[in-house]
Amino acid sequence: MADPGKVAAMIGWVALLVVMIWIFGFLVTIPSYTLLFMKVRRERWVTSLLFAGIGFAALYVLFIVALHIELYPGLIFKQ
Repeated sequence: MADPGKVAAMIGWVALLVVMIWIFGFLVTIPSYTLLFMKVRRERWVTSLLFAGIGFAALYVLFIVALHIELYPGLIFKQ
């Protein structure tokens, strides 16, 4: 059986992701969340920044450039 503390921590991370997307939108949240999560897990800065950058680039190229889909901009960037 899973450790209840670890389960609660992961639920908290998912809740943070949802709230961040709601407030800041996808393009800001995905790299920020990736960087935050990896630094909390004690990954090296280079690795964390690399994955955050790759996440942003993949999201941007796939949805904005290739599919022409406008992602949710977040509450603070909504026009």
